[in-house]
Amino acid sequence: MFSEQIIMKNMQFYAFHGIRETEKIEGQLFQMDLIISANLEMAAEKDDLKETINYEAVYKLVDRIVKTNKFHLLEALANSVAKQIKQEYANVLEVEVTVRKPKVSINAIMDYVAIKVKR
Repeated sequence: MFSEQIIMKNMQFYAFHGIRETEKIEGQLFQMDLIISANLEMAAEKDDLKETINYEAVYKLVDRIVKTNKFHLLEALANSVAKQIKQEYANVLEVEVTVRKPKVSINAIMDYVAIKVKR
C-alpha cells in the first residue's frame, strides 16, 4: 500500500479566535500548515484529479472553518480542521494540522505560539 502526502505550508487567514476580547473584536493573522497522508496511488497511475485530494477544495474548506467559527483555543481550531478533512475525504489516512499565532498577547518575546494535532 502506498501512502503519499499532500503538504500545504503557511496558509494565512485573518480571523477572530482567542480568549481575550481584543482578539475577538480586532482579529489577527493565523498561519496554518497541513500534511495530509493518503493513498494516492490511483491518482499517480491515472494522472486524474478525481482520484486525488483536490488541494484547492481543501483550502476552501479550511478557509470556511477558520473564518466562520470563533474558537477560544488554537487546539479547538486545529481539531476542527483535522476532523472535517477526515470526514470530507475517505482516503485520508492521517492529517496533521499546525496552527501558528504570530501575534501573541502575552508579555513575551517570541516569533509565535503553535499547536500541532494529528488525527
